[in-house]
Amino acid sequence: MVVKRTQNSEPKFLRSCEVRGCEKISAALLHGHDLCLTHFLTKAYEYLEIFDLRAEGRGGKQISRSLNTAEARSFVKECSIQALQVSLRSEALTNLERSRLLDILLWTGELSDRLRCQRSAADDRPALANKAAQGSNAATLQG
Repeated sequence: MVVKRTQNSEPKFLRSCEVRGCEKISAALLHGHDLCLTHFLTKAYEYLEIFDLRAEGRGGKQISRSLNTAEARSFVKECSIQALQVSLRSEALTNLERSRLLDILLWTGELSDRLRCQRSAADDRPALANKAAQGSNAATLQG
C-alpha cells in the first residue's frame, strides 16, 4: 500500500513494513529494510545486543577482536540516524516509544565512543612501537 504524504513541502511515498504479516506503514529503514516502529525498535535492540556482547569481549568494556568494527560503525551510524529521524518525524509517539528511541540513541552513542576509542588505540600502537624501537636503538648507541 502506497500513501502520499506531504512533509516539508516535498511529497513522500510511505511504504509498508517488510516484516511478513505486518501491514503497518514503515517508520524507518534498517539494513535496507523498511520497518514499522515496532519492528524497528525490536530489530535495533537485537542488533545492539549482538554488537554490545561482541564489543565487551573478555576485558569488560574493551572491544573484542571478533567485532567487525566497520560493520559496527555502519550499524551504529544508521541506527542512530534512523532513531533520531523517527523521533523527530512521528507526531503520535507513546512515552514508551519515546523512551525506547532515546535508549537506542544513548546505546548507539556509547558503542560509538567505544569504537572510536578502539580506533584511537589501534592508531597509536604503531607510533608507540616506533618510539620504543627508537628509544632502544638510542640506548644501544649510547651504551
